[in-house]
Amino acid sequence: MDRCRWHRHVRGNGDVVVADDGHVRTGTQSEFPQDPDDADRGSVIDGEDGRGARIELEECRACSVASSTQSRPPAFDLHSVRDLPPVDVIAAYPGSDGSLMDAAVAAGARGVVVQALGAGNASPEMTATVARLVDRGIPVLVCTRAFSGPVIPLYTAGGGADLERSGAVFGSDLSPWQARLLLSVAITSKPEDPGTVVRQWLRQATPAGG
Repeated sequence: MDRCRWHRHVRGNGDVVVADDGHVRTGTQSEFPQDPDDADRGSVIDGEDGRGARIELEECRACSVASSTQSRPPAFDLHSVRDLPPVDVIAAYPGSDGSLMDAAVAAGARGVVVQALGAGNASPEMTATVARLVDRGIPVLVCTRAFSGPVIPLYTAGGGADLERSGAVFGSDLSPWQARLLLSVAITSKPEDPGTVVRQWLRQATPAGG
């Protein structure tokens, strides 16, 4: 790692993660090899997703770089904002009933991020709570508790399809903690419709063809 960190392809690319001296990933997401052989070969684990440079290493030497040409979405203007509104992250789990979401809102949360199961699933009871909160004007953003991957409205019985019908916004591949900040800023930018702000930002953040 010490020999890698100052390589000209690594410098200036933000946070860097090295797995088994075989893979460097820069940007906002950290990627680790799923197969030990991948780390030994120094291969890039995932396909191009536009979220930062990928650097392959071979015996701690940078041998290739594929930097994203995607520009970042426009920054939010927060110069006049003193405090961001509170947004809480609530985990979904088998048997979750939504009471923690109600408690968060009662304590002052202006929005909620659901840390969902798998591709974006919860329980029927939690989905009913989401619908009730959205009707009250409390925005709900859905992300996955999984290490990586996007959320997709696939299943019923409290799954992602029901969450989407309840008015929740799906947070693509953002982590719950990234989504929390995005939703808080969106509430500040357009309190009457923060969901639209989130959707627009996510569309801009998605690379062409992604």
